[in-house]
Amino acid sequence: MSVVFWNCANGLVPKLDFVEFYLNSIKPELMFVFESELKKDMDYSCLAIPRYDLHISKTLCWGKARMVTYIKSDSKFKRCENLEDGESELMVYTNNKVIISGVYRPFKTVNNHTQGSAFDKLLTSLDNVTKHHTELIIGGDFNVNWESSSCKKDALEEWCERSGLEQLVSGSTRRREVKKVDGEKYLQSSCLDLVFASSPVRTKIMPSASSDHDIVEVLFEHHQSPKSMTKKVTTVDWRKYSPLKAAQLLSNLPFSISDEPKALFDNIMANLYKVLNTVAPKRVIKIRDQHEFVNCEITAIKKKRDRAWKIYKKFNSEKHMLKARQLTKELKKTIISEKKRVFRAKLNSHGAQSFWNTIGNVFNINSVKNTLELKIDGEVTSDEGKIAEEFSKFFDTKIKRLISGTSVNASIYPARCDELWEPFSENEISDALKGIKNKKSCGLDELPMCFIKDCSMVLVSPLTRLFNGCVRTGWFPPDWKVAKITPIHKKGKKDCVENYRPVSGLPTISKVFEKCLLKRLNLYQGDDVAQHGFRSDHSTVTACLDVQSKIAQALDKKLCTAIYTMDMSAAFDMLRKELLVLNVPKPLEAIIKDFLSDRRAQVVIGSECSTLKTIDIGVPQGSVLGPKLFSYYTADLRAKMESDDVKVVAYADDAFVVCSAADEESLRELCELKMNEHLTWLRSIGMVVNPSKTELMYFNKDRVLTVQCDGNSIRSSDSMRVLGIWFDKDLNWERHLQTVVANCRRIRPALRTLKKKLNTNELLQVVTSHYYSRLYYGCEVWYNCLKQNLKNKIAAVHYFPLRLSLNDFRRSMSYKQLSTRCKRASPQELVDFRVAKIVVSICNNADPFTLFQDLLANAHYSNRLPLRPNFFDYSRLRIGRQSLQNRVSNIMSRLNFDWLDPMSPEALRFKLKKCFFEYLN
Repeated sequence: MSVVFWNCANGLVPKLDFVEFYLNSIKPELMFVFESELKKDMDYSCLAIPRYDLHISKTLCWGKARMVTYIKSDSKFKRCENLEDGESELMVYTNNKVIISGVYRPFKTVNNHTQGSAFDKLLTSLDNVTKHHTELIIGGDFNVNWESSSCKKDALEEWCERSGLEQLVSGSTRRREVKKVDGEKYLQSSCLDLVFASSPVRTKIMPSASSDHDIVEVLFEHHQSPKSMTKKVTTVDWRKYSPLKAAQLLSNLPFSISDEPKALFDNIMANLYKVLNTVAPKRVIKIRDQHEFVNCEITAIKKKRDRAWKIYKKFNSEKHMLKARQLTKELKKTIISEKKRVFRAKLNSHGAQSFWNTIGNVFNINSVKNTLELKIDGEVTSDEGKIAEEFSKFFDTKIKRLISGTSVNASIYPARCDELWEPFSENEISDALKGIKNKKSCGLDELPMCFIKDCSMVLVSPLTRLFNGCVRTGWFPPDWKVAKITPIHKKGKKDCVENYRPVSGLPTISKVFEKCLLKRLNLYQGDDVAQHGFRSDHSTVTACLDVQSKIAQALDKKLCTAIYTMDMSAAFDMLRKELLVLNVPKPLEAIIKDFLSDRRAQVVIGSECSTLKTIDIGVPQGSVLGPKLFSYYTADLRAKMESDDVKVVAYADDAFVVCSAADEESLRELCELKMNEHLTWLRSIGMVVNPSKTELMYFNKDRVLTVQCDGNSIRSSDSMRVLGIWFDKDLNWERHLQTVVANCRRIRPALRTLKKKLNTNELLQVVTSHYYSRLYYGCEVWYNCLKQNLKNKIAAVHYFPLRLSLNDFRRSMSYKQLSTRCKRASPQELVDFRVAKIVVSICNNADPFTLFQDLLANAHYSNRLPLRPNFFDYSRLRIGRQSLQNRVSNIMSRLNFDWLDPMSPEALRFKLKKCFFEYLN
């Protein structure tokens, strides 16, 4: 089904042949024609077109109608004249499922209206239309250029946001030759024909030879459901699994008393497999595909309906025609009911985990297709074996190609101090076992994590002896070096092998051993203060706060400031063990070296595996030790780069360098020097830098900075994405705001779908987890720095799902009432809560240390309230308030308890909520 909007220009009567041609070729359900110029006393019979009925707008009563609609004679759409305004060119139709409205905004108004008042009246009429249904399509010639800035465009955009709609037309839809003063002609183009929709629909723009406006077609696609299929799979039978029984059976088995690690390893693994095969054996089951709602009742109704239609067509029996129609209605009702039942069953099948997995599939988050299709040698295939081999070949070839031509320099690392080794205690092993997630996932060893966790009390003693023996002898079990690689889609087309990255699934007990080694590494050597990745009390948000503070402090001193970042290709896969072990504490050098040696991996797709490939370099992505070893590998970056004018902030393999100088020329020279030093250092440790992804941003709205790096000219850009947050050169955060608002709009159709299937409380949980998580990501960095008009835009996006959950389509409730009814904080309260939480964490843990230093420099302690410091704003310019320490005084003064006292995270969260969200208690 399709709907067409067209401005025929200069009257319908001379363009009637074109209208008839478009109706016969496109065959739309409705066609709205604008600038029809129909007079009140003319004969309309000449406008008739076969198989279509003609409707005229209500403005005919004022002497002329400038809009008409052609609608199919057998269409189910009916006109809603009660929603139309007699003073606006507005026509509304509905089929009880969706409302379709055609709009034309002429420059000539009726009833002595001005242009402004007529436009306001049109928006009021459109508000009345949007209040009556959630599924909407509103299109037409608004005579407002969507690609330029004007007061009417801003008002239309605000109405679009307020109504929960999305404008789907991009590019010019009107072209006209305009004469200049000197007689020359130029082509004027604009986007005047717009389509606003509540659900994602496809728009098609077609040029018209008889008008300066293009034809806009809106298409509704109906996808046929594939047939239901059943297949056999091998899975683990957890029906009779008992944690107590597993631990009891394992305790009855004898464990080797030998301290020789290889014999002890074989004994432990044999006992574990013996018990697992008893308490959770494998079995073959049949599963159905995603169309579970097709059951026997639906099949029976289909057969009855098809039989009735067959008799009707054969004997032209009206009785059987009515019966077939009745059965069709019954079938639709039964399918809808069964879909809801199956969806609810999925939600409640395995508690919270199944609930969020089902919700995630609706949002298409980590959803798993029944079959993965990949393009191999120009042909698309779903053969799991071929796909696994193709991924294995690609990952192996990529690393070999990157390391060719690279070398490492061992002299860059300083000499180490020799520490003494103290064997693991049983308490350390017990803590590591308790830290295992209670999941059923496993590596190629097929030992589920929950099974190892349930047997932890029995395994503590033998694993302590095994781990100590491995460290003593420098032997890492070869079976624990085999990784199960799962390709994870990154971006782009899903049938292209280059758009995937490998994630390793490792044996469960191997992860326990790595946790113990990681704890010892942390004791021997602290973390780099510039590194925000893989550390407690650190996150991408703290990294962005650190970057923002360093930039704001430099700009507050009136220094010329720039930031750059370099992209490393496959950074974790490029680590060289011969260089890495030089920076590892001496007692763990042998075991870490063996951990990185002779590693193997195979790609697993469904039930098929690729051949085993040997990995010579790098650390497996997904290992516990990998991030810490990478941190050791790149620990010298800050010492090599930082100075009074250069600051480094890192998160994993992303490093952001902030440079400042007294003038632009000095800044350019400093950036060139540091970028070339940075590149030389990366190459000395064997890293490969992608020059096309090297970014530079200069914080001067009127100037562009150009830097030469390794023979390449790098030009500063207007914005830079720092760990998911868009920094712009003015630090006004408009680019980031546009991005998050667009992301929230894209998931609105999913929220509308869930609205029909979830109760209010469940929908609000989904809104908090999937909608607000996108909207307020990193809000500690950017929200309080926004102008008031941008905060108002955030508020409009914030309250849309709350209105949806309460069915407040008439917008009768205020923002405060919505917050109270839904028990959700306002945008400002939510941001204040998050800022207070992160500041209290920084002050209590002195981590991240760089932010703690900045807060400490601005803190003032009262003699009467020593546990409640104040933070003063020492900024000289407005830009200086973007530093964290200069914008927390108002927030922290609201904390009416001694928050500097150490307390558990649960107690702190409760007290913070009491301060900011009192109505929740």
